Amino acid sequence: MTVDEWRQLYRSEIRRGARLRLLADSPEPADASAMILRRQLADGRYQSQGGQELDTFIRGWVNLSMLDMGRGTVRRNARTEREVDRILDDWQLELAEDYGPEGLAVLEDEFYNMILLYIALSKDDQKYARTLFGFKAMEQDALIRKLAADIRHRAIEIPEELELEERLEPLRKGAEAAFYDACRRELSEM
Repeated sequence: MTVDEWRQLYRSEIRRGARLRLLADSPEPADASAMILRRQLADGRYQSQGGQELDTFIRGWVNLSMLDMGRGTVRRNARTEREVDRILDDWQLELAEDYGPEGLAVLEDEFYNMILLYIALSKDDQKYARTLFGFKAMEQDALIRKLAADIRHRAIEIPEELELEERLEPLRKGAEAAFYDACRRELSEM
């Protein structure tokens, strides 16, 4: 397997254990800066807390949606700034930035993976994928539109409101690519 094939497989694998096994079996040299960063990101992303597995990237993604509290706009205050700092720490943005463009490309892969996981979880979530107080399953095209709006809001609109669009460019790129890759078949049928 080539490094490029491995990279595509690694960024697309949403099961935590399988991703960690892929990371351990990478054809990329262990001392390559991209591989060192991937290992650091995985160590920070996949944690255990109180006996529970925790994905800090998903936690950051969920917390990002809480910033606007359903109002459609983010209020800038000290609490918001603290929460943004926690989200950026969850995503290990400064660590990736320290690696320069290569680090941001690796971080984009992590965001791609996070969005694939989020889409899979959302499609399987009975509350997310239902209408009429949970009694009726959403039509596939309605679910795709809901996911698109949700991902756009979190990956593009909220970072713009926070004036973080440049720093969070890897999030936007990873989110767009993951959405189109995950929903390509459904989008072509719409």
